[in-house]
Amino acid sequence: CFFFLMIRRPPRSTQSRSSAASDVYKRQYQRRVHGINQKRFLFVMAKVVNLLKPIKVGDLQLKNRVFMAPLTRCRADPATGIPNQLHIDYYSQRASAGLIISECSQISPISQAFPGSAGIHSEEQVQGWKKV
Repeated sequence: CFFFLMIRRPPRSTQSRSSAASDVYKRQYQRRVHGINQKRFLFVMAKVVNLLKPIKVGDLQLKNRVFMAPLTRCRADPATGIPNQLHIDYYSQRASAGLIISECSQISPISQAFPGSAGIHSEEQVQGWKKV
């Protein structure tokens, strides 16, 4: 989660302001902006470092804290619900990123929520998932 900070821009130079006063104001503004950006950068980097640290979840020892949601919906064969090459490609491309939570799978023919969802209630579907 990133926080956006509102920073006042220095007013445009006016003829009534002396150049010395204007220079002082600009230096103060630059210090303030640099300090805020530096703090925000350090805050974000601290979160990134935590994200990349190993973690143990139950019996699983994971190399980082990146968890991915399944996003292969509607890619299985609509008639049979068998996972196919699209599933294999999707999961193999992302296998090194972190833990991927597998998608919900039909456990019976009447539990199909939408066409193209992969099932796990027939032997053909189980064999399709084994390839993944």
